[in-house]
Amino acid sequence: MPKNKLRKKLFQKNQSMSSEYKKLASAEVQKTFLDINSLNKAKNILLYKDIKGEMPTDKIMLESQRMGIGVYFPVVADNYKLSLIKYLKGDRFKKNKYGIDEPEGSEQINPENLSIAIVPFVGVDNNGYRLGNGGGYYDRLFGSLPERSDLVIAGLGFDYQIISDNFKEDHDLKYDLVITEKQKYFFK
Repeated sequence: MPKNKLRKKLFQKNQSMSSEYKKLASAEVQKTFLDINSLNKAKNILLYKDIKGEMPTDKIMLESQRMGIGVYFPVVADNYKLSLIKYLKGDRFKKNKYGIDEPEGSEQINPENLSIAIVPFVGVDNNGYRLGNGGGYYDRLFGSLPERSDLVIAGLGFDYQIISDNFKEDHDLKYDLVITEKQKYFFK
């Protein structure tokens, strides 16, 4: 199935889910992420502000801050690239031109210095490759890195977003770990 049709189908599935189910599932997914000790050795983590039915990361942000882990969020920069900006407790977020909340801070991190990157997705194929919204921002950000042996790229979502189709293209980002309300998927 072409990626645009697949995105549309997955967006429709998300919209058909009850807000109560989404709330319970998001709490379960974030709890599972925290329970697998993902943060124990982390120094810096990349999170995102959820839009379009994506899985929230608010509980992970709070726990990361409690543990003294540097928390970063993507900011859309020029030339369709992302900058990774540090979020400090009490900092404000502002909406960018796409309606996505971004931190107002200025301290940046090179993606090579992240321990964990939690990257949103629309879908993930059965080999761990990401289907995003189609802008390629995360593919460019992480695709240009040298060997990323220490960086864990994780995704949080709903089980219906795990797709049996293989839609990988050469530029697509591959996850190491995806957690849904029903299962943990490891793709190393």
